[in-house]
Amino acid sequence: MLAVKAALSGWLRALKETPWKGVHLLQLMLAQHRESLRTRLREALESFADVAVTEGPVLDCWTCLRINAQCFDGELCGEEDPRDAERKEITLYLFLVCQSVLLASAALL
Repeated sequence: MLAVKAALSGWLRALKETPWKGVHLLQLMLAQHRESLRTRLREALESFADVAVTEGPVLDCWTCLRINAQCFDGELCGEEDPRDAERKEITLYLFLVCQSVLLASAALL
């Protein structure tokens, strides 16, 4: 996760220092960074999913979209493989964290 954070910080720093001459160039650069960040998140997720144990009422129910009930091992959402359900939950959590960091950084720029 620290590698993703360091890469994101470097990209935002470079984005801030680069003079842009058109909105399309900026959009292209942001799309490239988005794809690169998505790849890094997948790599981080694969290494993180092997050691993570998510047994909490919020994380376990994001996949099922039911925050008020606990969903261990895909009981409520109908996932066959508990590792797939857990991997989806971790992906959603990391995606939401990264999106909030990106939005906060963009707002502060």
